Amino acid sequence: MLRLMIAVFFGDSVRAKESRDLGRESLSGVRPLPLALPSPSQPHDASLTRSLHLAQAQGLVYTVFFQVFAAVSLYDEFDSITPDERDHLVSAHKLLDDLAVSQPDNFLPLKLWLDAERARATSAAVDAVPAYDLAIEAATGRRAIHLAACMNERAAACLPSAKLRAGCVAARSARPEASDRPH
Repeated sequence: MLRLMIAVFFGDSVRAKESRDLGRESLSGVRPLPLALPSPSQPHDASLTRSLHLAQAQGLVYTVFFQVFAAVSLYDEFDSITPDERDHLVSAHKLLDDLAVSQPDNFLPLKLWLDAERARATSAAVDAVPAYDLAIEAATGRRAIHLAACMNERAAACLPSAKLRAGCVAARSARPEASDRPH
């Protein structure tokens, strides 16, 4: 998961794809993470490990963050993704739509970010900037500054010139809420 997040933060699409594949294998139980060391007196039952692994992952925030960051990285490849990957995007939006209503403090910034990524991938990139602004505001207001920083960079990349991109990042970092943060 951390590898996928870092790949998204740094725009590394090759590592993002590798990380999505590894994450899917682990979450599906194809490549289960070890739950406990097998006892030498008991044979290892892979199907039991897989079932336990899936049962333990239910309800964990890890799976939500995996879906979000996998979706963000899929939007970077939107023109060439498979039907299964498009289904993942639909599923991620549905999940975040529901979570943003039931737990807005935790998930509204992520839902708005996903909406901004969809806008960037399905229209002129510059048209997505207002959607990024909403996501950045929500993340900053909830002190998720690491997410807001990533969203700022991605929003700036939507602008058509280097001068606009530099000005956008500088202006965003000079916002009043930046001075409200503890030092």
